Amino acid sequence: MSIVAMEINNLSKKFPGVQALDKVAFKLYQGEIHALVGENGAGKSTLINILSGVIKPDIGEIYLFDKIVKIENSSKARKLGINAVYQELSVVPQMNVAENIFLGQEPKKSKIFVDKKRMYEDTKRELKEIGFDINPFAIVKLLTISERQMIEIVRNIVLDAKIFILDEPTSSLSQEEVQKLFRILRVLKNEGISIIYVSHEMEEIFEIADRITVFRNGQNIGTVEKEKITKNELVKMMAGREISFHISKKKTYMREDQTALLRIEELKNDKLKSISFSLFKGEILSILGLVGAGKTELARAIFGLDKIESGKIFLNSKEIKINAPLQAIHNGIGYLTEDRRHDGFISLLSVRDNIILVVIKRLAKILGYRDKKKEESLVKDFKMSLSIKFNDINQRTDTLSGGNQQKVVLSKWLASKLKVLLLDEPTKGVDVSTRQDLYNILKDIAKNDNIGIIILTSDILEAMIASDRSLIIRKGEFVSEMMPEEMNYQSLLKIMIGGNIK
Repeated sequence: MSIVAMEINNLSKKFPGVQALDKVAFKLYQGEIHALVGENGAGKSTLINILSGVIKPDIGEIYLFDKIVKIENSSKARKLGINAVYQELSVVPQMNVAENIFLGQEPKKSKIFVDKKRMYEDTKRELKEIGFDINPFAIVKLLTISERQMIEIVRNIVLDAKIFILDEPTSSLSQEEVQKLFRILRVLKNEGISIIYVSHEMEEIFEIADRITVFRNGQNIGTVEKEKITKNELVKMMAGREISFHISKKKTYMREDQTALLRIEELKNDKLKSISFSLFKGEILSILGLVGAGKTELARAIFGLDKIESGKIFLNSKEIKINAPLQAIHNGIGYLTEDRRHDGFISLLSVRDNIILVVIKRLAKILGYRDKKKEESLVKDFKMSLSIKFNDINQRTDTLSGGNQQKVVLSKWLASKLKVLLLDEPTKGVDVSTRQDLYNILKDIAKNDNIGIIILTSDILEAMIASDRSLIIRKGEFVSEMMPEEMNYQSLLKIMIGGNIK
């Protein structure tokens, strides 16, 4: 790794009230996988956006193979051989797989006409090479999030990249798909392509990276070789302090002689196989499973987004019918989706408007006019109780970090006087210390407000840290129930994958 593919000197970027990057220096070697880590708001996304031409730095120099370059826009970045896959996907839902993969780089018969036969043949070849079994003619909007993310990755692989940036690329991938991606990255590395790998996942970083650079508060704290640092040391370096997770080994709720808050009886549809379980007041229940196991489908069915073929839902022992989300909300059921940016909040709206979205009528004055004082009071209460970091209640929500966006969405549902809260992968793309904040918030909510909380997650550690009880789901059905004193990483993983762990 003696050839320097990219070097950054004195790179700075300031937004109103925020120094996003502060005189950053960074070096990337040819043919290396370089992990970039740091808490949300540390400056990682700003650096990625500068390198991919989305925004311009205030000062600083960028060198590619010892030649200074100016990256004015995304098109210039691609011409220079810099390609990025963002955490928020940019696939076109109405197009098929092949059209998405070759979008903007379609093979032509002439200067005008697209060579569709060649495009589909090339798509089949690319998919086969990475072992991704999907029909090139499949319409993307009908695919799962993980399948869409794989398409985005493949689309960038077919570009003639010298530097490949991946922002949380495995956030929606199964363990098998993660390993497929890693095989691809190793091939690219051996071909001399340099990879910047941004992730919060420690296991992934220590498996795939050669070197690791830590960002904190817009600065480069340091670069280390993977073999010369432990996970605990890296987390401390990221946070600037010790971060320790408390895993409870005692019951924090009582099931005996209690009436279930929520009871599901033999819920079935094309994805679920006779699901039954109970949730109690003040309990945090984790539903743990791999991507595609049926977690999201279960949440969507309970919330009225997916059709239920048979089965019953009881709330406080009374059977309720939920055929649409409005009915779920009316019954005091809230749902934080896995894809918070598209389904959880409205990007163009302010923090204030997103938090009051569900309760805007309740806060209004008698004649229907908005009561701005009540709204401001509600938002300030949540800012304090949930430690949401924003400069102004009228600040756009999409300018916040991932963890703070999640807290805004959580505030929206808490404002609606919930009985049951469903959270699908609640800490996806959220940094280490903010995860602990969210876990503490959820425990306080469950205990103090007597809300029943269901965390749907593929993160074993999350289930161990955050929940009072775990139900493991595989192929649309529950295969095990585990209490805190029974939970350990190996046993949970073994049940999740249905195999032996040695």
